[in-house]
Amino acid sequence: MNSIRAFIALDLSPASRHAIAKVIRRLEPRFPGIKWINAEQLHLTLHFLGDVLFSDINRVCSVAQEAAEEIPPFSIHLKGLGAFPDTKSPRVIWVGVEQGHLPLVELQSALKGPLGEMGYPSDKNVFKPHITVGRVKRSGDLMDLQEQVAKYESSDFGVTAIDELTVYESQLNRGGPDYSVISEIELG
Repeated sequence: MNSIRAFIALDLSPASRHAIAKVIRRLEPRFPGIKWINAEQLHLTLHFLGDVLFSDINRVCSVAQEAAEEIPPFSIHLKGLGAFPDTKSPRVIWVGVEQGHLPLVELQSALKGPLGEMGYPSDKNVFKPHITVGRVKRSGDLMDLQEQVAKYESSDFGVTAIDELTVYESQLNRGGPDYSVISEIELG
């Protein structure tokens, strides 16, 4: 194998991870058909790269470095639970970003063009900043899920200071993915 599965993301503060994990712990027993994300793996994906050739890894990190240099540190406010595409046919359960959209979009945009030119296009047409907290494998009781998402749609998950981005390797295993840091890059 001459490639690794990789993505570029922003890490969350321990307080935000803890707040999100509390909600996940409440929902997990009710919805066994959802694969919930472990608290230590919660992040905001800026660009999913997929399989990256070993020969491209240094250039990917350079692109990330160039993008990070253009954006000064900022904060994001995490608030509310939701679902993609919607709660009637959910596939992903997420926590939203209430404040901090502009620098997130600028950072993602600075990555999207150069990485796309390298052959690693963004998997999103329109970037919608969010933290994936669960992936729906079996839908189960949709009415109950809709009620629970609505119950937490105004929940405050705190503020996270963003001062670096991380290039991660993702190894898929039976129990879920394992993430390893390839590079941590300071903003500004």
